Amino acid sequence: MLAVGPYHHGKEQLLAFEEHKTSYLKKPLERTRIPLSDYVMAMRALEERARKCYERSTSLNRDEFVQMMLLDGCFIAEVIRKLRLKHLRGDGDPNFKLGWMLPSIARDMILLENQLPFFVIWKLFIMTDMPSDSRNESFLVMILRFFNGILPGKGCRRDIIYQVDVYPINEIKHLVHLIHENWLPSPAGIEAYRNNGTSSSYWSFIGSATEIQEAGIDFRKVEVLKDGSLFDIKFENGVMNMPSLEIGDATETILQNFIA
Repeated sequence: MLAVGPYHHGKEQLLAFEEHKTSYLKKPLERTRIPLSDYVMAMRALEERARKCYERSTSLNRDEFVQMMLLDGCFIAEVIRKLRLKHLRGDGDPNFKLGWMLPSIARDMILLENQLPFFVIWKLFIMTDMPSDSRNESFLVMILRFFNGILPGKGCRRDIIYQVDVYPINEIKHLVHLIHENWLPSPAGIEAYRNNGTSSSYWSFIGSATEIQEAGIDFRKVEVLKDGSLFDIKFENGVMNMPSLEIGDATETILQNFIA
């Protein structure tokens, strides 16, 4: 439904969504009063660098590639911003009126073939930012909130995600990379692993749940604590305490893209 980046750009079955992208560009133009030509120039300055981020070549010429960067990047920045800042939504915006739209958009945006270089999205977010709005928060946190609804369980974020001035923005490759880097075990879970590990420890496959249960180990479902994570699995007194993994329509796609 949603094409982002050059690989699926212009495909006939995906053209219906392009009108949404155009409307999502018009609003920040009106809000910031920055001329469209300034946005185009900013994207032209990043075009060559952005092309190098894609392994496969694209048939888009320079103008088409710049247009794609601008429309796709503004759409991503605005839809994520609108989730947090409700007053920016129009009354007729179907992305927020229809309950299935945002999860569907999030699923499409998490596909590896649907990625824009993060520096493109970041540049457009900065250009369309509203620093005087007290409801603003770290764009990085906004992104994680946007995708929370489709992730199959709660993870913990890196502490510095709340400090844009400290977070290594230039090291973020794309949205999937940012989410992957911030869907983590809790600090307590990481510390426990470090304490239990040794210099000679190594990764190995464990038996299936059936084999483990036949060996006398019980499984118990536990709720994720406020400061906990889906990945906080504890073995105590012959019992494997495990948070539940929420399986939905998007789970397979999400996990495949995280390990690709």
